Amino acid sequence: MNRKIHASAIALAIVLAAPQPAAAALPVIDIKGIAQMIQQVKIQSDQLLQLKAQLSSQSQMLQHLGTDISPELAGIFNDATAVMQSASGIGYNAKLLTSQLNTVYPQNFAGMNYAQILAQQNDWTARSRDTRREAMEAQNAIFASQTTTQSTVSGAVAASQGAAGQTAAIQATNQLLAALSTQLTGLQTLLMTQMRAMQTMEAERAGIHAASVNLQQQAAQTSTRTNQVNRPW
Repeated sequence: MNRKIHASAIALAIVLAAPQPAAAALPVIDIKGIAQMIQQVKIQSDQLLQLKAQLSSQSQMLQHLGTDISPELAGIFNDATAVMQSASGIGYNAKLLTSQLNTVYPQNFAGMNYAQILAQQNDWTARSRDTRREAMEAQNAIFASQTTTQSTVSGAVAASQGAAGQTAAIQATNQLLAALSTQLTGLQTLLMTQMRAMQTMEAERAGIHAASVNLQQQAAQTSTRTNQVNRPW
C-alpha cells in the first residue's frame, strides 16, 4: 500500500515538475499611433481641399470674356479711312505732296497763255470741290458709325462689369481701348479732311492771285510792245 502511495506521489511530482504550456498572448492596441494616423489623414485631406480651391480660382481667373467687338470696330475703321484712301484731289502721301503741290499750283505761269491759265483755274475749282466732298463723306461715315460705336462700347462696358476672371477683365479693357482708338481715328480723319479742304481753298486763292498777277504782267508787256510799234518815229 505504501508502495502505491509512494508511486502516486512520485508521478504527481513528475507531472507538477513538467513545463506547462504558455498562455495565449493578448493583442496590444496602440491608441496613440492610431490617433496620429487619423491626424495625418485629416491634414492631407485639408491640403487636397485647399489645392482644389486654388485650381478652381485659377480656372476662374483664366476664363475668357466671350464677347468680341473687333469686327464692328474694324468696319468703322475701314469706313473712316476709305475716304482718305480714295481721295481724288492731292493724295495724302507725304513723299509725293511737294511735287504734286508744285505741279497743281505752280507759282510761275510764264509761258502760259490766257486759255491755259483759265484751264488751270478750272482744275483748282474742281479740286476744291473734291476736297469739300471728301470732308463731307468723312462726316457721313463717322455719323453713320455712331450707333454701332455706341452699341459696341456699351457691350464692352457690360462685359467688363460682368467679367468672371482676370483674363476676361483684361480682354474687356483691351476692347474698350480699341473702341476709343477707333473713335480717335474717326476724329483724326474728320479733322484731316476738313483741314485739307481749307488748305486746298487757300492754295486755289493763292494760285488765282498769282495767275492774275501774271496776266497783268503779260497785258502790260503786250501794251508796251504795242505802243512801241505804234510810235510815229
